[in-house]
Amino acid sequence: DYAGASPSWAIWQLLQRYTRKGDTVVDPMCGSGTFPIEAAVWAAGRAPGADRAFACEAWCPPGPWPSWPAVPTVIAVGDRAAAAVGAAQRNAARAGVEIDVTAKDAKHQTPPAETGLLVCNPPYGKRAHGVATAYERLGELLAGPFAGWRAAILTPDAEAARRLRRPAKAQFSVKNGGLGLRWVIC
Repeated sequence: DYAGASPSWAIWQLLQRYTRKGDTVVDPMCGSGTFPIEAAVWAAGRAPGADRAFACEAWCPPGPWPSWPAVPTVIAVGDRAAAAVGAAQRNAARAGVEIDVTAKDAKHQTPPAETGLLVCNPPYGKRAHGVATAYERLGELLAGPFAGWRAAILTPDAEAARRLRRPAKAQFSVKNGGLGLRWVIC
């Protein structure tokens, strides 16, 4: 159980465990782009927060940030909402990373590579409208064009996980905004 895990920590764990150097990461429902941006930051070998100043930095002599192992090199994301696409593009620019963001409904996503990791934080809780449809759509992607891919999907409950129609290889619990959620790795 990883209560209080930050998005950067969660995505780092997923990337370290379920990707190989050169893999592609796809998020078909990217929203504001949090997960793909974190993936791009790690892929660039940058430590989280390396571009910000913290008071504790004065405690120790200056030195280089630790280097992190290289992870995926291609980050391709989409969202059907134009506002989300714009937000993801602005957030990526602010973070100083490049991600390929397209205005596209998840059901029209196609894999940019033969294999990789599909990572997704679909709507749940108060922002959920048609949650069942979102998870069913992801299940269709995983059974269709992304059949050869690994997947890490954040789910609010067992029913949403069942709608993915792919057996879980691993699961771990997290809390986000006070809600108990589960990463399903399949």
